[in-house]
Amino acid sequence: MRSAPILVTGLLLSFLALVFGGVLPAVRFTGERILITVRPESVDVDGLYIYRNPWPFPWVQGLKVPFPVDSDHPAPATVRVWEEDAGTSREIRVLWFNGAPHFSIRVPAQGTSHVRVSYTQWARNASARYLLTTTHPWGRPLEWGEYQLVPRGVAIAWSNYPAQFRRFDFQPQQDWIFGRMEKTMKALKPVCIILLWAAPAAANQPPGPQMILGEIAILPVMMLLTSLGGGYAVMRERKLGPRHRGWMALAAVLTVFFSGMHEGFGLLVLLLFGILAAGRGARLLRWSFDSGPRPPEATAARLRGAGMSLLLIGVFTVGIGPAFMGWWPADSYVENDLKRMVALQMVQARKAPPSREGPQYQPLVLDERLWTLDEHRFPFLGPLVRHYGMEFRLHPGGRSYQFWAWPRNMPVFPYNFLTSLPSFYTDQTGQLRRIRVHWDEVRCPPDAPVYYRVTPDDANAGVR
Repeated sequence: MRSAPILVTGLLLSFLALVFGGVLPAVRFTGERILITVRPESVDVDGLYIYRNPWPFPWVQGLKVPFPVDSDHPAPATVRVWEEDAGTSREIRVLWFNGAPHFSIRVPAQGTSHVRVSYTQWARNASARYLLTTTHPWGRPLEWGEYQLVPRGVAIAWSNYPAQFRRFDFQPQQDWIFGRMEKTMKALKPVCIILLWAAPAAANQPPGPQMILGEIAILPVMMLLTSLGGGYAVMRERKLGPRHRGWMALAAVLTVFFSGMHEGFGLLVLLLFGILAAGRGARLLRWSFDSGPRPPEATAARLRGAGMSLLLIGVFTVGIGPAFMGWWPADSYVENDLKRMVALQMVQARKAPPSREGPQYQPLVLDERLWTLDEHRFPFLGPLVRHYGMEFRLHPGGRSYQFWAWPRNMPVFPYNFLTSLPSFYTDQTGQLRRIRVHWDEVRCPPDAPVYYRVTPDDANAGVR
């Protein structure tokens, strides 16, 4: 019986030694941003890890850098660690125990600590692994995680996760495994580039639907108005028609396909077709003022009406290119950003201490690169931040909020009436409301129709 108090005391002291020695986690691991550069024979890992101290006193936490080690993936020779907070960077000493690097960080009372870890690991075969499931011992999912693979001198042949992805409330069930392209495949890369030379251009901002529609419609409209105005009759009488109409039609179709590779090509083709239409209109107007004989169907009034119409349509078509250059509707991406913002507000409110007055919502700070919620920075609101103006209004006490998002990059008049974008409103109820608008700075009213109800599960909306 005497041994029982001694045993309990020994266990308690051992537990306290593990906690205060930094072996057991007393802080919380809340987020990470991982950049993995894949090279021909190695992988470079650069990770930013965020830890939060929930206690009202500072804490020193011991940490270990885990990585997979086998005959094809030896342990890194060097692991470097920095503590990055408040715009400063301080390198932390790393000690190796049992083949693994260990270090300690000091997390301020109820504050956060940002730790950057960098190392290079050799990969003798074509595959590599980054450990994600090592977050399980922390006992709770990551609030957020951002991950990216960047090939250098190789190509990513396969990966069980996307090459770039983001997750919220992330509890990984498997590690990140990926493979690079073998040397025999890399030898075929120049051939693939030659055979598929249009692929890179097609992925780099193709022309928007308005530009494509203008290219497709302008030539048939020009032919129709020329026929209605009697222009073809004048051409036949004066022998001005093209000799190889079939080849010219084929060239026009191929030109439209060519313009689909990049919006810059689309702009040039649209300018060319618009100038052709305007030139045809000017020619019809000139023929309407000729005093010589004309075919009976080519009256001055018909030529003049068709010519003026074609001239205006040509000028209008030429303006479509500059008006929609760099413009592409991103409705679904914007909506996904908005759903994630509202869902994360719900998640953060649930994590706050319970209150009889209801959930406690957090201030939202927006800038051009990211938004900040409850001291957490989420650099993922790309389309919403780039294309929309926003206002977040947190009511006194933090029990409710209002959020407006409205388009701010609409094309100039009159081309803005060729398209429309949604303007959004939402609040703490999770109800998303929207209206379609043709102008910048038009806010959605709070009583607009509800089209979606957000739940906390939407925190990963649209994340690939």
